Amino acid sequence: MRTVTLAQGSTEWLAWRTFGIGSSDAPVIVKGKHFDRDRHALWQEKRGELLPKERSVWINERMRRGQVLESDVRNWYVNWIKKSVSPLCAFHATKDYIKASLDGWEPFSRTILEIKCPGKKDHDSALNNTVPDKYLPQLQHQALVTGAKQVHYLSYNPTYPKLDRYALVSYKPEKDDISKLELFEEIFWGCVVSGIPPTDNLFYS
Repeated sequence: MRTVTLAQGSTEWLAWRTFGIGSSDAPVIVKGKHFDRDRHALWQEKRGELLPKERSVWINERMRRGQVLESDVRNWYVNWIKKSVSPLCAFHATKDYIKASLDGWEPFSRTILEIKCPGKKDHDSALNNTVPDKYLPQLQHQALVTGAKQVHYLSYNPTYPKLDRYALVSYKPEKDDISKLELFEEIFWGCVVSGIPPTDNLFYS
């Protein structure tokens, strides 16, 4: 991977995210739809033909909660592993359009930290040592960018009893899943560059 020095949330960072495929785009590309975004609308956004869709009130509230809590949750994780972990922005080693903004990166063990502050259903999944399926493409994308050996998926929900507020799941992406994701992203970005709409038959032919 190649790193870039950007303050996440800054104007420069937002501009950097606009061109290319980021972690939050990966579930849309793989599944065709993720939350309130679909593949065709994402293609239009990347081509500059459509403004990014305004998030629903529910999704905006979830995102704001995650942003407020992220630093505290990362500090809990740092105290747990006893190693320094910092946010990181990076490109794929050879493909500039594949990029990721990480909640945390531990370079010696090559471990990604992904923080979520979800509702009950997703937090319960993490307490049962399972990453919710809808987030797997995002973690696989981060591994594709960084070449990480593992992802630590850390779920936090402050409404739970103290011992259950944090749930840490160690996830190791399979090579086949990463290869499939990389292929899908190549197809999607080819559609962006060429102007060909990303119909399902391009991905599942």
